[in-house]
Amino acid sequence: MAKVAEFRFGDVFNSNDSLSKWALKITMARNDLFHAHSRLLDDDDKPTIHEGLSFYFFRISVSHFREILKLIDYFRDDSKVIDLISKISVEARQHYEVLLKLSATFRDESSFFSKVLVPIRNHTNHYYDLSNSKNYDVQLTNQMYKLQDLSTNFKVHGTKRFETVLAFADQASFHMLFGEDINDEEYRATLRELSGYMSSFIAFADEAIICFLSLHEEKLTISDIE
Repeated sequence: MAKVAEFRFGDVFNSNDSLSKWALKITMARNDLFHAHSRLLDDDDKPTIHEGLSFYFFRISVSHFREILKLIDYFRDDSKVIDLISKISVEARQHYEVLLKLSATFRDESSFFSKVLVPIRNHTNHYYDLSNSKNYDVQLTNQMYKLQDLSTNFKVHGTKRFETVLAFADQASFHMLFGEDINDEEYRATLRELSGYMSSFIAFADEAIICFLSLHEEKLTISDIE
């Protein structure tokens, strides 16, 4: 029998409590990454005329994950968070340690965080860098020049908007991020590494969130879902 636990938000999440803030943001991040990551894995097994769809959800997932690591790093020394982490399972703590170690490298320009996560996040969320437009324009010029010989296309499968596939934009986006010479196996290797990190976060977050909510068990009203 399915269950629902109802509660007054303020009885569980104290607006002046750092652990409440952390738990709420971790849950938001978990949901965002779960939805994008699940769609990415789901689309990987489904045929579609839109070849760039999986790449889009890959970039969205990476963008969420980059912000998640910054969140983890921000709260790494919070005593209440540290205490809650001590209460979860060994496996969940191991997942957290992997994320904590990775999050500590975001200021290192040679790290996986800076070389892979940041460019993907920036490319996904910013179509033009207005704060540094001159340098960005030079960079875009160079990227487009390198793609001169790219064999690309667009496809019209029918009269509906969904049936028009502007594949050249997805292909250009892919090569701007990973270079014009990257092959499918290199891309899939990066995807597998990132997928492992994301799965670690979701596994950790699920247990940490349950642990946090259990601290307020007396505030929960649990009933059956009919």
